[in-house]
Amino acid sequence: MDEFLKQIQSGQESLAPGFTFWEFAASVVLAALLSMTISLIYRRTHGGISYSRSFVLTIIIMSVTVSFIMLIIGSNLARAFSLVGALSIVRYRNAIKDSRDISYIFLAMAVGMACGVKLYGMAIVFTLFAGGLLLLLDGISFGAQGRLERLIQFAFSPTEDYVDRIEKDLKALTGGRFALLSSETLGQQKVLVYSAEFPRKRTTHDLLNQFAASYQNLDIKILTGFDRFTI
Repeated sequence: MDEFLKQIQSGQESLAPGFTFWEFAASVVLAALLSMTISLIYRRTHGGISYSRSFVLTIIIMSVTVSFIMLIIGSNLARAFSLVGALSIVRYRNAIKDSRDISYIFLAMAVGMACGVKLYGMAIVFTLFAGGLLLLLDGISFGAQGRLERLIQFAFSPTEDYVDRIEKDLKALTGGRFALLSSETLGQQKVLVYSAEFPRKRTTHDLLNQFAASYQNLDIKILTGFDRFTI
């Protein structure tokens, strides 16, 4: 704070930017390249239907902008306070749909800051490490449950009673991890919809064949993958 007051009182602060043109070019270009790498990793690891091209572009623009801001600030305390005041009026009103997107925003900001203070080697190493870690965690499905939830619909004639038999088979296949979501009569058919958690090794094709062989007179549908969608 004392240094800041001295700079204001002296009124002799240099107008020189504190960096050369080549340092400026190296910082913003490297920030752009590294943030493009981060955006490609984001596109590769993203799951669901909430993918946004504008968010990918935001990652790049934010990293480049932060690197330039860090160049402007340098070690000048007065500029730092001025920029804080100027940036405090900015408001971001778009809601983050996926909490994981926040980590990519901070990752881009960190890379931009490293480039802005001319720590080019650290920026490259950190981008490679963080990107490799994200790809590894996505490749091994880290954090995913060992079981996969599926919705199963059974449709049959109201004159026939398959409920007890269906629930007995579901209990044997899921270990009791199932629940009846709806039961209704549509036209000439009674429709039952169950939510069931099957082991991931059991594919949808195998389950459908097994149910089709056991219930040849039933119309059976299996829905899977909806748990990966984020809206």
